[in-house]
Amino acid sequence: MATTSVLFAYIVSAYLVGNKLSKFQVFAISSLYSIYFTFPVLATFGEQRRIQSLGERFNEDHPAEFLHYYAEGSAVEYLMYGGLIISFIAWALSLYFMYDCRRK
Repeated sequence: MATTSVLFAYIVSAYLVGNKLSKFQVFAISSLYSIYFTFPVLATFGEQRRIQSLGERFNEDHPAEFLHYYAEGSAVEYLMYGGLIISFIAWALSLYFMYDCRRK
């Protein structure tokens, strides 16, 4: 949730004052934003890896039930990385938005 708030704040600040900021200010704000944005994304990735490890351990104990919920190539396997991809796209688009607001 905090990541969404910071993303929204960065986009609003880019829109409202992006063209008034100096190059150094844009660099500093964008750097801090990018560094902050990586921590929740990496934490989410770590949690997803732990969930995957838990699923693999469950598979060792209950293989029939596991195949019902987590077959290879299932949507669960692909959705695991969907949030990370969406986060990366949101981060990249927000940086481009700042760049685009400064060009005007």
